[in-house]
Amino acid sequence: MLTQGRVWAWRDETDIYDLEHFQVHEGADGTRSVERRTAAYRAYTRAAITGFASAAGLADVTWRMPHETSFFQPAMTARYPA
Repeated sequence: MLTQGRVWAWRDETDIYDLEHFQVHEGADGTRSVERRTAAYRAYTRAAITGFASAAGLADVTWRMPHETSFFQPAMTARYPA
């Protein structure tokens, strides 16, 4: 059996959060072991990413929401001008 969990903790007054991912493995004999992984992430707003894309010379930046794409998060499309 495998049980998983995640903990997100925002750093005070920043756009950075720490992620802890836990996996509990249970062996056939009932023994358990735990694996823990950690990572730090920076959260960017759609406006910031749009600004980065525009600054890189991309045009027609468009955001499509999950209800439009069936993907679990917003997706950005853009084109490089010919």
